[in-house]
Amino acid sequence: MEHSLFRITINFPGICITVIFISLIGFIQPVDASTTTTQLEYPSQIITTSPLGYSDEQEYKAYLQTVVRDKNDQLVSVTESINIWKVPTFLPDNEPAPLWMDIVFDYTLKENYQTVIIDSIKYEKVEYFAIFESTRADSYLWLCADIQMYGNLCMKVFYARSPLVFLEDGNILTEKWTILRHIS
Repeated sequence: MEHSLFRITINFPGICITVIFISLIGFIQPVDASTTTTQLEYPSQIITTSPLGYSDEQEYKAYLQTVVRDKNDQLVSVTESINIWKVPTFLPDNEPAPLWMDIVFDYTLKENYQTVIIDSIKYEKVEYFAIFESTRADSYLWLCADIQMYGNLCMKVFYARSPLVFLEDGNILTEKWTILRHIS
């Protein structure tokens, strides 16, 4: 009797490890990636955005870094998103403004010209900062310019999906957008 009990005790850890391993395999979810476009719905129109980094959109690359600091300026968290889409721009009369990004980008470069080389490719670089005191899940980069016919006009040019960040009283969320344009 003691001999069979001893044998069950020796096999018990092996059985437990096997059960745990099979249980973990059962909880792993499959991953499916897609390069389809995303539809953003607005009251007056449906806007189709295209993910950056694919063959039809190589001129610009965009990156978003979100930094949260507490009221004592101590670092709370840093998140990044490289899943960014270029949003088509429209003037207030619903006329397309495909050169909006180029115009504002060139104006920003006049103030602070920077170039970077990544993987032997030369880019012009600009950075934009936005500061928030409230929680948000989606991020848009709004670029503004003074247009003679419309006055001061701001348009969304990039959309990023980033992790949801919860802020406590006094926390400050800073978005740092880095935009790169390929130099031909």
